[in-house]
Amino acid sequence: IVLKVHKTNMSQKRGFTLIELLVVISIIAILSIIGMTVYGVVQKSARDARRRGDLHAIAQALEQYKAANGIYPGSSGQFFSCWNSQWAPSGNTAFYDVLVPKYIQTLPVDPINKEGGIGNFLGDNSPTDLCYHYQATTDGTSFNLGTNLESDTTVETGNDPQFGNYQVKNQQ
Repeated sequence: IVLKVHKTNMSQKRGFTLIELLVVISIIAILSIIGMTVYGVVQKSARDARRRGDLHAIAQALEQYKAANGIYPGSSGQFFSCWNSQWAPSGNTAFYDVLVPKYIQTLPVDPINKEGGIGNFLGDNSPTDLCYHYQATTDGTSFNLGTNLESDTTVETGNDPQFGNYQVKNQQ
């Protein structure tokens, strides 16, 4: 019996075909697009969670203020909106002065719109674009506090559109 051994030519280099390369590149591109989309949604959700937390922290400070003073601050019907990182809405620091530091260490600002003012972040350029809004009733017995969220269009409580689509009301 004679066995023939077939030797392959090792000097020939084998590479990837063009189709194999295109398939791998396509898979990587699809995964990258999915990853970037999910990342953007997660970022919006994280900023919205911070906004909700900020409003609840402000609401707690307002409740502490009312417990000590009998009414909510700004009971003259003042509307505080779109404050900047120093919380001076429309050049008025009264809201900041009555709450900080006695009732809250620092007053939060929107995670995107840190400089305050109206910004066309949601596309409609309304006064409720990504900033916090506060107004007490003239008798000081209740307040509205709200903001717009980037990824949620439902109102938690209340229905006053000037305060945004996410609102926190007094606890009464």
